[in-house]
Amino acid sequence: MTAEPSTVDKPGEGLQGSDFELAAELYRVAVRLDRELSGEAIAAIFRRGLESDEAIFSLPGQRGSPHGPWQELFARVEQQRQPVYGGALAGDAPPDRLAMPLIVGGEILGFVGVAGRCGGYDGPAIRRFSDLGGLLAEALHTCGALRRVHSSDGLLGDFLALSDRPAAEEKLRLQAKIFECNNQAVVVADADEKIVSSNEAFTRLTGYRESEVLGQSPALLLGEEGGSLRRAKICDEISADGEWCGELPCTRKSGEVFPAWVVIASAKDANGRPGSHVLVFSDISATKEAETRIHRLAYYDPLTALPNRNLFHSLLEKALSAAQRKRTHAALLSLDLNRFKHIVDSFGHTPADLILCEVSRRLALTLREEDIVARLGGDEFVIALTDISRREHAGHVARKVLAGLAEPFFLERHEILLSASIGISIFPEDGRDSEALLKNADVAMYRAKKRGSNAHLFYSQEMNQRSFEQLKLEGGLRRASERGEFHLVYQPQLDLASGRIAGAEALLRWHHPEHGLIPPAVFIPVAEETGLIIQIGDWVIDAACRQIRTWQDAGMPRIRVAVNLSARQFSASLPKRVVSLIARHAIPSDSLELEITESMLMHSADSVVAMMREFGDAGVLMTLDDFGTGYSSLSYLKRFPIDNLKIDQSFVRGIPGDQDDSAIARAIIGMAQSLRLSVIAEGVETAAQMEFLRGAGCEEVQGYYFSRPLPPDEFAELLWRTNR
Repeated sequence: MTAEPSTVDKPGEGLQGSDFELAAELYRVAVRLDRELSGEAIAAIFRRGLESDEAIFSLPGQRGSPHGPWQELFARVEQQRQPVYGGALAGDAPPDRLAMPLIVGGEILGFVGVAGRCGGYDGPAIRRFSDLGGLLAEALHTCGALRRVHSSDGLLGDFLALSDRPAAEEKLRLQAKIFECNNQAVVVADADEKIVSSNEAFTRLTGYRESEVLGQSPALLLGEEGGSLRRAKICDEISADGEWCGELPCTRKSGEVFPAWVVIASAKDANGRPGSHVLVFSDISATKEAETRIHRLAYYDPLTALPNRNLFHSLLEKALSAAQRKRTHAALLSLDLNRFKHIVDSFGHTPADLILCEVSRRLALTLREEDIVARLGGDEFVIALTDISRREHAGHVARKVLAGLAEPFFLERHEILLSASIGISIFPEDGRDSEALLKNADVAMYRAKKRGSNAHLFYSQEMNQRSFEQLKLEGGLRRASERGEFHLVYQPQLDLASGRIAGAEALLRWHHPEHGLIPPAVFIPVAEETGLIIQIGDWVIDAACRQIRTWQDAGMPRIRVAVNLSARQFSASLPKRVVSLIARHAIPSDSLELEITESMLMHSADSVVAMMREFGDAGVLMTLDDFGTGYSSLSYLKRFPIDNLKIDQSFVRGIPGDQDDSAIARAIIGMAQSLRLSVIAEGVETAAQMEFLRGAGCEEVQGYYFSRPLPPDEFAELLWRTNR
């Protein structure tokens, strides 16, 4: 967007969030003041919007302090007729002083400048300054037009004073005055409210020639908005004060209705009877459209056209006040789409935006007209049920919403299945204001996410306690690796043919200084959710490589060590980081094995394949963990460079007694063999399970039947005894 306000087609379209509120305030200050513009009020808005210590606004001919730094800067602005950025810091640092002319239609309406922002003004700050300046220029232009209308009131006295002159002289004088204010439409009516004269501006604005309206009532032009009550109020004000001004709908000859700012004045003749009436009006469509545009930008989500956070809180507070008066209930539903980031990663932001628009459409169809649905940002939506008789009704709505979102979405000829998680808070039990209800609904939503797809939960006080404990857990987790609280244990993997230990799975353990050993099922989800899993995962790979080096230096039998990868760790830089760690510890590449889950292969498949091939080229082994628990087609297997399959323990637990589990285990083993993949089964806890797997052709097993996970020293002792 260019910085020159005169070339900005849609002022303010680059503003975001609270800047829209600043823009709306700027427009109100500039357009709505009936008195002279307040330069300080406008300067205050620019100081706040640009985080500046100093701001200045002035009209032409009054350009700031004659001895201040603004004098030279504004002189350059006026000469160049474009923004000037001055007072640059040393080197390539951004400027620390901005100034610009406010230009509309080639006319300079004023000047504005800001200075004193910490660090100077970068690109986004300069664009914000340009956007606010463009809005101010448009507002000044509109304000000037309105002031011309107001100033024409003085001319009305000249018109009305002529009402007792001879008709010919009065006609000539009236026409002369009409010509003087030809920028505004002017109509003169007699005491009987019949039009006796109009000007050229009136013809241009309405399409009516003077001959077409002579003898007609001004009601031909002015709408009856508000009905007889509004008309009576206008007449009373004219009778009392001699004039009225305000906004009215006007009608062109074509039938088009437009908003107009109208001034109506009347005078009495020498005998005290009502005399002529003069109507001066102008089209304020541009002003109304600008106000509407600013309002939508400030209060509505630009993508889905749903209310944004600001408007939602306002609407909800009104609804809660009504519910309190009527002693009824209300409910707040916090909704978050599950795994939506994978859609963005797979298809890009623009196609994913189409999904969000369809989500908003389905939500609107599911709800009642009186309910409120808003988009808070990203894939977060919130629903307010403004009048419910029982809390169970909120659960019914949640199920309807989830069912509506479960229907397939179609994107670029692909069928997309979405699920969502919903948390519910109830007014007044769970909160008496919008902030409390939204906070508690969010708490319930995050608990619902942990339950899996398409879940909804009502808020309870216990959730707050658990959330507080989770925050404490997250804080401890951030410092755990620095404090040396993590360690690895190793579960042996037994080769069924030889009876020797072929490898081990490295498992992370956290020993908290106050709470002792914290189970992985408790802290791993927190690490995943917060993104700490990336840092922790790197620590695990480094620690495993270091342990392999230690065992090799001690002359231990050579084995491979498997490390689990999280989907959050998968990035283009991961292969290089892993290969770098292998080189740093000087261990063979095939002594490290990376385990990935089946679900990770289903998202961003092309990029995953590329990374897996990098690992394969470097000699790092890849194992597909928890096989059989995902929903992918088995045909995907041939696309991925995998060395091993690991049968999930959920299928091992029932064998050999459960026929279904036994059949699934045999099928996985047979399929892996046909694809020339090795198979390992986890969760083996009985001799019968191990013998069944041996007979079915499974090559390796791990589980408590052979050994629990062991600290490094105990694992080394077992390895010596087993493999000697």
